[in-house]
Amino acid sequence: PGRLEVVAASGQRQRLTAWQHELEGGKRRVKIQRIELSGLAPRSRQPVELRRGAQTVARAMMGALPDRVPGLEERPFTILLGSCFAQKKDGGGNVGRTYALLPSGVRPDLKVLCGDQVYLDAPSFWTIFPAVSVGELRRRLLESYLAAWTQEPGFHTLLADGPNAFTADDHDFWNNAPKGSVTAPATMIPDLRKRWLTEATSLY
Repeated sequence: PGRLEVVAASGQRQRLTAWQHELEGGKRRVKIQRIELSGLAPRSRQPVELRRGAQTVARAMMGALPDRVPGLEERPFTILLGSCFAQKKDGGGNVGRTYALLPSGVRPDLKVLCGDQVYLDAPSFWTIFPAVSVGELRRRLLESYLAAWTQEPGFHTLLADGPNAFTADDHDFWNNAPKGSVTAPATMIPDLRKRWLTEATSLY
């Protein structure tokens, strides 16, 4: 992480230090570190980049929430509410493409994604032929999340533009979780159900 830094359009720079969380599944790795940037005015937006030396690795738009409820003559506080994103059903990246068409003046102050950011119980072979080891389960779960998070143009376009708040629903685990489901046969086996729930929770 010492080779990486976050650079804001204002000129603020924050070099990364030790990773706070690491997720792995098969050959895939996700490493997480939370950093703080100060001085962003309420309701303002600012581009930010993740850089490795002179190379830009990733870009996002950070945004600050309002410090009070806007008055009647001000732009209203706007929340975009979304749920039920099935990346395999959005091969064209229509969620991100549609979001990108929003004029800058009506972009939401906050996006609330209230569940089913992924469908971990689809496709059917995923559950009919259950993972038999923790390593295999982690690989499948992480690959499902990364396919959604990195879809570009697509869901990644929405995630990278300003603040997001997440809540989980059943398909972030499996249909009707935490109860076992006949549509996800692996969850009918108590030990596999417990293992699946534990691993999916650690990702979320």
